[in-house]
Amino acid sequence: MPHVQRAVDLHRRHSANRAPGLAARASLDVLPTAVWLLDANGALHHANLAAQRLTQCGTVIALDVHGQLHACAALDDRRLQQNDRRGAARGIAARCGCRYRLHDAG
Repeated sequence: MPHVQRAVDLHRRHSANRAPGLAARASLDVLPTAVWLLDANGALHHANLAAQRLTQCGTVIALDVHGQLHACAALDDRRLQQNDRRGAARGIAARCGCRYRLHDAG
């Protein structure tokens, strides 16, 4: 049954490609620091558990109905939406009394 073998091979390859990403996300979930993974357009790809808790609280940062990340303070949100991630992160960190570290994947 070559078609069954082919299906099994495809499943293995697909699973192997997904495994590193899933492991990385699981590693982020155990961090006490909030981490949001955004693409170059600002679309949210992953939020670890700490980020989800902070987002659900809704006092510093929130998600809109389309899944876009928004800062609750107008100036920080404007910076975030204009892709001034460093300025937005600095303002958000100051408001919640925490430190931030910004990593650009690009």
